Amino acid sequence: VATIDPLNWDQIKQLVENWYNAIGSGDLIEPLLDTLRSNERIHQLAINPMLLSLIVLVQYVRRLIPDRRHLLYEECVRILVERRYALPEVQHRYDRVLPGHEALHLLCRIAFCMHRRRLRDVPQHILIHEIIPDGLNQMPMSKARGVPAADLLKNIEERSQILIERGFDEQGNALIAFSHLTFQEY
Repeated sequence: VATIDPLNWDQIKQLVENWYNAIGSGDLIEPLLDTLRSNERIHQLAINPMLLSLIVLVQYVRRLIPDRRHLLYEECVRILVERRYALPEVQHRYDRVLPGHEALHLLCRIAFCMHRRRLRDVPQHILIHEIIPDGLNQMPMSKARGVPAADLLKNIEERSQILIERGFDEQGNALIAFSHLTFQEY
């Protein structure tokens, strides 16, 4: 198992500068760094490279950073699932199978079931044969009714990277987990 050390301030600053300079939005660097300096709760998230990248993405899409962690988590999840930063044809490709708001509903159902069962990861076959079909049953008007649960899981994994394959259990079944526990808890 590999671990990544928390970023220090210089590394945070460098990542933010590199990210925004790469896309030609240098004007967003200082406002974000000011937010990270003034909001300790958001700064504590920024020491994680993945979460810092998401914070940068939220600011890029929304042009501001929510000052409360739960609002930031909500915005991160929505941006990733709805692919607001993607080209319209990419958004449409995913939404044609499973609209963003329905993907969010299924993610909530998956997180709830995992939390209730006290799981950090879940065998893929349980998602496909139990949790996703149960979630769809709660959405009688879903555009995704009739789409195989395996295709819906693949759609969610590919569109957002919020769910990822995290190895195999003792029986060789693929295990699926939230890419960061923060997303599951949210």
